[in-house]
Amino acid sequence: MTGSYIVFEERCKAVLNKFDIPSLETDEVLLENDFTVISAGTERANLMALPNTEHDDYKTFLKLVAAKKLHARSLISEIDSPEAATEVYARLAENNNPPLGIVFDWNRIR
Repeated sequence: MTGSYIVFEERCKAVLNKFDIPSLETDEVLLENDFTVISAGTERANLMALPNTEHDDYKTFLKLVAAKKLHARSLISEIDSPEAATEVYARLAENNNPPLGIVFDWNRIR
């Protein structure tokens, strides 16, 4: 069985890599992601090796969602396969006004 992950190989370059999933021991579990939501602010800062306020951003985001003052669905601007990661992250790096939220649907990997 194979898995996939996205890695920033260098500044402004994201790549989808495949790997072989090892056999599990009896006391191990394997988790599978169906979706990954990327934040244009935090992900763009990581991609471009810029400082960010990741901890504060997530804390504020979760408070707003918990208080029902923010609906996460309204923040999603597009849904892509992780196979489009290189192009998606390139757009984040190049665009001064990037989309607010992008979702990678891991079920779309061929």
